[in-house]
Amino acid sequence: MTVDFPGPERRVTESATHAELQACVRDLMRLLSLPAMWNGRDPDTILRLLCEALEAALSLEACYVCARFAPAEPLTCVLRIRGAFVDAANPAWRCLVDAAGRPHSGPPSMIDDTPIGALRMVSYDMGYFGEGSVCVASCDPDFPTTTQALVLQAAVTLAASGLQSARLMREKENARRGREEFLALLGHELRNPLAPIVTAIDLIKLRTRAELPLELEIIDRQVARLTHLVDEMVDMSRLGRGKIALAKEPVEISAVVAKAVERMRPLLEQRRHTLRVEGGTSGLVVDGDPVRLAQIVRHLLDNAAKYTDPGGQITVAAWREDGDIKLSVTDNGMGVDAEVLPHLFDRFPNVPTNAERAPGGLGIGLSIVKRLVELHGGAVAVSSEGRGHGSEFVVTLAAHERAEPAKPDETAPREAVAFRRERVVVVDDNRDAAELVGEVLSSAGHDVSVAHDALQALSLIARVKPGVVVLDIGLPVMDGYELAGRIREEFGENSPRLVAVTGFGLDEDRARSRDIGIDTHLVKPVDVQKLIEAVGAASGR
Repeated sequence: MTVDFPGPERRVTESATHAELQACVRDLMRLLSLPAMWNGRDPDTILRLLCEALEAALSLEACYVCARFAPAEPLTCVLRIRGAFVDAANPAWRCLVDAAGRPHSGPPSMIDDTPIGALRMVSYDMGYFGEGSVCVASCDPDFPTTTQALVLQAAVTLAASGLQSARLMREKENARRGREEFLALLGHELRNPLAPIVTAIDLIKLRTRAELPLELEIIDRQVARLTHLVDEMVDMSRLGRGKIALAKEPVEISAVVAKAVERMRPLLEQRRHTLRVEGGTSGLVVDGDPVRLAQIVRHLLDNAAKYTDPGGQITVAAWREDGDIKLSVTDNGMGVDAEVLPHLFDRFPNVPTNAERAPGGLGIGLSIVKRLVELHGGAVAVSSEGRGHGSEFVVTLAAHERAEPAKPDETAPREAVAFRRERVVVVDDNRDAAELVGEVLSSAGHDVSVAHDALQALSLIARVKPGVVVLDIGLPVMDGYELAGRIREEFGENSPRLVAVTGFGLDEDRARSRDIGIDTHLVKPVDVQKLIEAVGAASGR
C-alpha cells in the first residue's frame, strides 16, 4: 500500500490559498460594516468612505466612484489616488475618468497615459438609477485576481444597496423637515385670522360687563378650542425640528399647577368635573421652564378631562421621592387597555375609541408631554387597570437642590401701577386685527393711531411721537424686525417702547425680538388683558 503525502509545494499553495481566503473574509466583513456608517452622511462623504474601504481591502493605485443620489441631482464623483483624494475634474486624470465612463462590467482595460504610469482598470455598474459606478485600478498586471474580483463584486452590491438606503433615509428626513416647516407656517397663518376673532370677543366682554349671549359663549369656547389645536400643532412642529429651548429657573410645583388649573378651568367646568389638588405641593421646587412645565400639566389635565365622562373626578398631587419631585394626574375616566399603554405617548397613537365618545383633538398632546418632560431631563409614565378603571400619569423631575429661593408665583396679585394715558401707534397689515387692537387700547384709555405698513408707520411715528408702538412682525416689504431697527436708528434715545404682537412664536423669534430692541413679544391670538398690561408696562418704564 502506498500513501501519497502532499509535497512542500502543494502545502505552501494550500496555505497561501487559505490565507488569501481569510483575508477575503476579513475584507468582506469590513465592507459589510460600511452601510451602517452612511446614514445621515452627505453624498460626498459616503463615496469617500467607500473609496477608503476599497483601498484598505485591495492593493489599489486608483479608485473612482460616482453616483446620482436623486434623479434631479448632479452626479457626485470622488477620485482617490494612492491614498489621497484628488479633484475628479483634474485634467491630469481625464483619461481615467473618461475610461470609467465607458460601458461597465466588461473585462479589465489598460490605461497607459496616467501621471503614475500604466494602470489596469476594472469597472462595475451599481445599477443605481442607471447612473453609478465603481472603478478601480492597479499597476499589478494580474489585477484583479479571482479573490479580488469577488471582493469587488460584493463591494459594488453593498454600495448599491447602501446608497439606496442612504437616499431613502435622506428623502425621509427631507419629507419630515418639509412637513414640520409646513406645520409651522400653517400655524402662523392660522393665528393671523384667529387673532382678530379673539380680540373681537374680548372687546365685547370688556364693553358688555355682563353675561354673554349664548351664541357668543359658543363662539368663545370654540375659538379657544381652535386656538388650543393650533398651539398643539405649532409645538409639535417645534419639537420635531428641535426648536424649543428651555428657560430654566427654580420653579415651585404649586405655582405650575395653579397656572395650569386656571387655564383649564373652563373645560373642567364645562364637563362638570370635580378637581382636587392634594396638599403638599408647596415647597417642592424643580429646575425648569415655568411656561413649559405648566404646559405639561395643562396637557395632562386636558387629557383627563376629555377621556373622563362628565361629572368625573380628577386629582392632581405632588410629592418628594428619593431626590426627585413626582407629580401625578389621576382620573376615574375610560382607562387604557394594556396593549395600548406602550403606544400612548406616540405622536399619533392608534387608540381605539367609541365613535360616540371620541374626544376630538389632534392626538399629539401626550407626545408633547413626553418630549417636554424629556427636555427637562425627566420621565413620564402611565398606568391603568384597563377600560373603565381610569388612568394615572406620573411625571418625575429632579428636585432643585440649590439654595436660592424659587421665583414667586406670577399668578399672584401684583401691586397696582398708576395708569398713564399714552399715544400708541398700532402697525399691522391685517386691517381687522389692527383696528380691533386699536379699539382695545382706546377702550383702555390710550390715544391710538393705526398704520398698515412700515413706511406709513415711520411717518406716523415722526408726526404723533408715540410712547408705545404695537407692531406685527410679518409686515409686507419691510418686516417688523426691520421696522423696529429703523425706529431705533431714526429716533435714538427718543424711540418709543416696542411691543410685538405676532404669529411668530418660536424661541428664536423671541430672541431676535430682544436682539433688535423689541421690549415685549406677544404671540397671536393674544389675550386683551395681557396686551393692555404689556402696553401699560411699556409706558410705565
